Amino acid sequence: MSRPLPAALLVCSILTSGTLAAQEVRTWVETRTEGVFVRTAPAHVPAAPLANPNPSPIATRWTWNNPPGQPWISEYVSVGNRGTLAWVGQTLNAQMLAVCSTTEDNSPPVPVWTVPMPGYGTVIVRAADDAPVAAVSVRTSAGVPELRAYRAYQSTPLLQTVLPLNANQLWAECDIDDAGRYLTAGYDNASGHATVAVYDLLSANPTVPVQVLTSTTSGHREHRISGDGKTVLIATHRSDALYDVATGNLLFEDGSAVSVDAHTIAHSADTFARGGFDVGAWKRSGTSWNRVLTFNDATLGFGIYTACALSKDGTTYAVAATDANTYQLFRVFVWRLTSTGSTLLWTYQSAGSGTLQTTPTAVSVSDDGRWIGVGSWGTGGNTPPEALLFDRDAGNVPVATIDAPGSVFDLDLAPDGQFLLAGTKAVHANTFGNGGIAYCLDRGGQGHRAKGTPAIGRGVIWETGGNPGEPVVLLTATALLPIPVPVPGFVGTLELDLSQSVLPPIVVGTVPAGGVHALALTIPNAPSAVGVNLWSQTARLGSPPEIENKLLHPILP
Repeated sequence: MSRPLPAALLVCSILTSGTLAAQEVRTWVETRTEGVFVRTAPAHVPAAPLANPNPSPIATRWTWNNPPGQPWISEYVSVGNRGTLAWVGQTLNAQMLAVCSTTEDNSPPVPVWTVPMPGYGTVIVRAADDAPVAAVSVRTSAGVPELRAYRAYQSTPLLQTVLPLNANQLWAECDIDDAGRYLTAGYDNASGHATVAVYDLLSANPTVPVQVLTSTTSGHREHRISGDGKTVLIATHRSDALYDVATGNLLFEDGSAVSVDAHTIAHSADTFARGGFDVGAWKRSGTSWNRVLTFNDATLGFGIYTACALSKDGTTYAVAATDANTYQLFRVFVWRLTSTGSTLLWTYQSAGSGTLQTTPTAVSVSDDGRWIGVGSWGTGGNTPPEALLFDRDAGNVPVATIDAPGSVFDLDLAPDGQFLLAGTKAVHANTFGNGGIAYCLDRGGQGHRAKGTPAIGRGVIWETGGNPGEPVVLLTATALLPIPVPVPGFVGTLELDLSQSVLPPIVVGTVPAGGVHALALTIPNAPSAVGVNLWSQTARLGSPPEIENKLLHPILP
C-alpha cells in the first residue's frame, strides 16, 4: 500500500514537474551553448501573489561616511545590473571609484573593489541598468580627460580612451545604454559644437568611436542615450536634437529653451522630455515627435525645472523644480503621458525654511513608473528631507526619505525601484565644508530578501518572511523562464528556469516564531564562480502555499 508524500516532498515534486495540463501552453525553441532546447510555458501570467505576512522593512541598508582625514564627497552614484550593484564616484581628497552590493548590510559597506584616483578632477559614473558594466568619465591628475568602462568583476578598465575636448573644458559627461554595450562621451569639440562620441564595447576596436554625432548648435549642456542604445539626445544652449546611432542622421530637433541641464529619454526613444524654464515632453509620431506637454507652475515666481526622468516606456514623467525668486520653494510634479497629451497626476510641495537654495539635483524613475526618487540640496533649515521616495500610485506623500545633514549631489533608483542610492555632501552645497555620506535605501516589501554581498568567500543571509511553522522551500537556478508560470495549488508564479537549477528544490527549514526564516550561506571561494548570475526564489507551504519574489545574486570577486 502506497503512502502519501509529505507536503515538503510533494511541493518539490510539483515545482519540478511543470504546469497544469489544462493550462494553455506556449512552446518556443531556446538555443544555448549546450544545445537547442524546446521549452513550454503557459501563455498567460496569473495575478500577483498575496502580500507576505512579514515583508522586509523600509530601511537604510548602509551608509558610507568619509573616513577621518579623507573628506571625500560621493558626488556621482549609480545603481546597475538590475538593482544589485552600487557604483560610487568619490571626489575631493580621497578620489576613487568603488563598486558595492546594494544588499550589503555593513556600514560602511565592504566594497567589491575600489580604484584609487588621487588628484583626479572628477569621477563621473553611470551604470548599465541590466548589466554589470559602468561608463566612467574622469580628468586624471595629469589633466587628461578620459572615458573608461569598468566591469563589476574586475577593477581593470575594459575601455580607456582620451577624449578630444575643447580647450575650455575640463571633463566630459558620459552615459551608457541598458545592456552595457554602448558608451557615450559628450563635450564641445574644437569649434565649440556639442559633440557626442559613441563607443561599442563589442566592436573590434572599442577605443575608436563607432559614431561621432555633432550638433549644428554650440554648447553641450547634456546628453542621454536611449536604453536600447539606438538614439542619442543632445541638448545644447539652443536646442534639443535626436540622432540615430547607426547612421549618425539627425532625426528631430526642437528649438525651445534648454538652458537648464534636465533632459531624459525613454528606452526606445519614442518619448523625450526636458525641464528648463518650462516643462516639455514629446512623443514620436511616425518619423517626427509631437509636443504633448507644455507646463509652467503659476505659483512659482520664476520656476526653474532642474531635474527630470521618464519611465522606461515613456508613460510616467517626473520633474522637480525650485523658484529663482524664492529659493526655499520646492516642487515635484508627476504626469501620465499619452501619444496625444498628458495628465498631471499629483504635485508635491514644500515651502522649506532657512536661507539656502533647495535646488533639485536628480530625479530617477523605476522602469514601470511606479517608484520615483528625488534628490535636492535641501534648505538651511534642513527641510524637506534631501532624498524622497514616492509611490506614484499612492500620491504625493513620500513613502521613504533620507534626511541627510547636507545636500544630495546625485541620486539613482534601481530599475524595479527596490533600492535608492544617494550621494551627499556633509553640509549644504552653499556652505563651505567638505566630507559626505553615501546612502543605500531599501524600500522594503519583499517576501524573499538577501543580506550581505554575494562575493566569493563571503557570507550572505537569505531571508523569507512568513507565518510561524510554515516550511520554506528554496529554489535556485542560473536562468529565468521567458515568462513566469503558475504552479498548481500555489499563489504566485515560478520565475526560475528549473532546468538550469543549481540544486533541486529543497526544504531549508520552517518559519520561526519571529516570522522570518533566515538561511546563512557562504559563497565558495572559487574564482571560476565569479560572473555567474545566481537566481533564487522561495516557496512557503502555508495556507495557501505561496511562491515569493525572485532575487538576483551576481557572484562577485
